[in-house]
This record gives sequence, structure tokens and C-alpha cells, in this order.
Amino acid sequence: MLQKRGALLRMLAVSAAAVVWALPRFNRADSIFGFSIRRFTSSSSGDSDQYVALVRWFRGLGGAVDAPFAFRPLAPWLASRLPAEPMTALNLVALLSIFLGTASVFAIAHRTRGGDLRVATLAGLLFGLSFQVFYYGATGQIDAVSIGLSALSVALLVHEQLAASLAVFFIAMLAKETSIAIAPFLFLFTFPRSRARAAVVAGVVAAATVASIAIVHRVGPAVPNAYSWAPNTAELLENLARKRMYATFLLGVGIQGAAHVVAAARERGRSPWARLFDPWTVGFATSLALFAFALTTAWADARFLWSGQIFTSVTAAALLAKRDGGGATAR
Repeated sequence: MLQKRGALLRMLAVSAAAVVWALPRFNRADSIFGFSIRRFTSSSSGDSDQYVALVRWFRGLGGAVDAPFAFRPLAPWLASRLPAEPMTALNLVALLSIFLGTASVFAIAHRTRGGDLRVATLAGLLFGLSFQVFYYGATGQIDAVSIGLSALSVALLVHEQLAASLAVFFIAMLAKETSIAIAPFLFLFTFPRSRARAAVVAGVVAAATVASIAIVHRVGPAVPNAYSWAPNTAELLENLARKRMYATFLLGVGIQGAAHVVAAARERGRSPWARLFDPWTVGFATSLALFAFALTTAWADARFLWSGQIFTSVTAAALLAKRDGGGATAR
């Protein structure tokens, strides 16, 4: 995907920087050069205990795993193959995924913004040095795996590798169901170029979603509890009462999201409908919708906004580098 040596080396450097950015919280060490940052982080282990238990289950050690965590098998299965204790193994898989995701965003920007290395580098840095990478990347969560694969799926699509893109999308759905957030982009990016291929995208996405649901319910342990994604008022009120929810929302949207809004507002020469259904804007909007849904169904935090940064990092980089006026639309 990247032919020139200079672009490849820069992509590798930016991706490595993202991995380093995630290291202070590796295994929840919460330390930077020996200085503790625990006063700024949560003492709760969050969902990581569930994923650690799932790693142990895949290693044949038994144990109970609750829904919906038992239905996210890919990262724990990969971690179970590594010769490391479960938490460390999970975070090694996460670091690899962060590297992959950052490299993919670099490649997306390089392809869609005319091969401009400034834009590609800035896009990779905006994505790789984000709040989500630092705070959630290597803490026993599996979101980095879902995001890394989602970014790779988008990168393959913009490089006109449709079959590979859809195959990776299916794999991402095995990591976490929220990978579905990139599906509108896959369709809308393809539609203006070929309606027939867009129909293929829609069909494969639907089939991959159904197949992934069937698979994740068969490969993991039996769950001792039922789980519902039905919105409820109690969950909404609990989320709205948390001050950290507002902080993580702003940090999760980040400068990337703010810059994307500015870039979209500056665009001229397209109809309102074309601007409304711009795939990059829809990719960002889908992450906002996912966060809004999480407010009523789960513990809402910046992880639900992470997929949007695949798209906003590119448009924000174009705006900040002042290429093509920083418009939201990329080619």
C-alpha cells in the first residue's frame, strides 16, 4: 500500500510512537518515568477482569465469564496463544493492534489526500497519540483490537481491496460488536464509485454480522447471565450523573472531531445532501450515535467514540496542514 521507502519508514515511526504512548498504562502500571499517575486514572479494573477470565478459559483453565464479554472472543483467544500471563498477553495483542490501527490511518490519509506525507504523518499522530490509545489501549480491554482491525478494513477499502476489506470487517466483528460502526462508511465510500459494489458491501456486511453473532455465541463459554442492549432510563441517569462521562466525551471527540466539524463547515460546492452523506462525516457521526446509545445501555466512555477517530484524524490532519482547505471530503 505504501510504495516509497520514506513513506514506509515514517509510517513505522508514527506507529511505534503510538505504542510508546500506550505504555504508561500497560498492565495498569499507571507510571511515567517512575512517577505515579494513579490520581488521574480509575482504580476500577473495568471490563478487564472478564477478558482475563476469558483468556484463562481459552487456555482450558475454566472459569465463568459474563455476557456480553464472553461474546468478544478474538482478542482473548489470540492472547491465550501467547506465553505470558493473561493480562500481559491481552495487552501485547492490544499494542500490536494499536500499531496496526495507526499504520492503517496513516495509509488512509496518504491514499486519500494525494500522497501528502505531512497529512499522513499528522493523521497518524492524531490517531496514535489520542486519549483513547493512552487511557484504554493497554489496560486489559479489547477495544484496541476492534479499532485496529476496523482501521485496516477502511485502509484496504480506500486502496480498492474490497474483498480483503470485507474479510477484515468480519474478523473485527469477532473482536467486538461495536466494529459495526464502520459499516456505513464502507457502504457510502463505495456507493458513488459503483452501486453494484455498494450492494455487495451491504450484503456482505449483513451476512458477516449474522455470521459473527452465531460464531461468538458458539465458541466461548456458557454465560451465567442474560444481557440486554435495550435502552433504559436507569442507565441513562447513572451516566448523566457521572462527571467523568462528560470529560471522557470531550477527550474522546478530541481536537480531531472539532477540526472535522470546522472542515465540514468550510466545504463549498456540494449539495446539502452530498455533505450530509459524506462518508467521512457519517463515520464520525456513527461513533457519536454509538456513544449516545451507550448512554442508555452501558457504562458510556470514550471507547465508544474511538472508531470515529479513524475518519476525523484524516480530515483534521488535512485542515491543520491546510491541504485542499481541509475539506471533509477525501478522494
